[in-house]
Amino acid sequence: MQSKNSMADKNNLVVIKRIIEETIKLFELNLSEVTVLTEAASSHFVVTPLIIALAGGKALAIAKDSKYGKKDDIINNLLELADMHGVKDRIKVIDTLDSPCIEKVDIVTNLGFVRPINDKLLSKMKRKPVVAAMCEAWEVRPEDIDFTYCWTNEIPIVGVNEESEIKNIFEYVGALILKLLFEAGLEVYGNRFIVVGEDKFSIKIEKVLKAIGAIPVVIKAEDTRLYRTSDELTDGIIVADYTNEGYIVGDKGVIDAEWLQKHTPSAKVIHLAGGVDYQYLVNNNLFCYPQYDGYPRRMSKTFGYLGARPVIELHTAGLKAADTVLSALRQGITFHQLIDKFNEHPLVQIVC
Repeated sequence: MQSKNSMADKNNLVVIKRIIEETIKLFELNLSEVTVLTEAASSHFVVTPLIIALAGGKALAIAKDSKYGKKDDIINNLLELADMHGVKDRIKVIDTLDSPCIEKVDIVTNLGFVRPINDKLLSKMKRKPVVAAMCEAWEVRPEDIDFTYCWTNEIPIVGVNEESEIKNIFEYVGALILKLLFEAGLEVYGNRFIVVGEDKFSIKIEKVLKAIGAIPVVIKAEDTRLYRTSDELTDGIIVADYTNEGYIVGDKGVIDAEWLQKHTPSAKVIHLAGGVDYQYLVNNNLFCYPQYDGYPRRMSKTFGYLGARPVIELHTAGLKAADTVLSALRQGITFHQLIDKFNEHPLVQIVC
């Protein structure tokens, strides 16, 4: 594999295929008679069409140029991988969402090149599809999916329980934050951290840090102005507040340079989710990692930063959740019965 978007050597490809096959078996994913609209992406995110095809489905994969890679390189890499996996005939790459192939789609994945999922896209489909959110219901961003159009036209949006008894995928948050902390030059063990957040990310991070011997304190973003650090220096401030709509760190954030320099002058700011103004921190001689802005309702690094396995598991789970709902609809369940039917389902979360 020579393209810059390649997933490395042939030994790695064998491992990737094994993980995909094991995960398909784990989630009992069978996409025969199902057409899925997804993206042809770079790096570890190339796996989604392969999962669909190896599960017996047909993948329509939209490819575009982006900051992550050139369209032609991505297409060549995907098709080469598909050929090696023996599923090239189940993957069709398209370069526009105006393709007539869109008419036959059963599941639409909420992934980069497919978005936004709105009336312009969904109205092209002859039968009402299921939208696979590919994340938990509370993580879905309204700018990515037109909730109103879906509700009005009885198109289900299906989230996935990432802490399912089948596989607790959300556990990867722990590995991800540890990787960022180590890359930022922190020892973690014995370090003191302020974790800013009030959703599942901060809860998981606190648990992981305590388990490894760090000393975390979790506070809500709006409480930072009232918070006073102890006499012992804080080593790091972790921003992990996915649901906060505003900026957390920056000139207009609830945490500014004055507060940092007064209370935690030597602390490093590490962001996993939430609004962080990187250049503002640099201009004030403060450390920030990753070295770019963090944004509200976005992860600064996704599970894909850890490797292919978490992407494979999350996307397989997302597809399984969507297919479970699709199967129920094909068996006669109505749109309005979905919430009651899947209210306590171990994997499926109905967004609408």
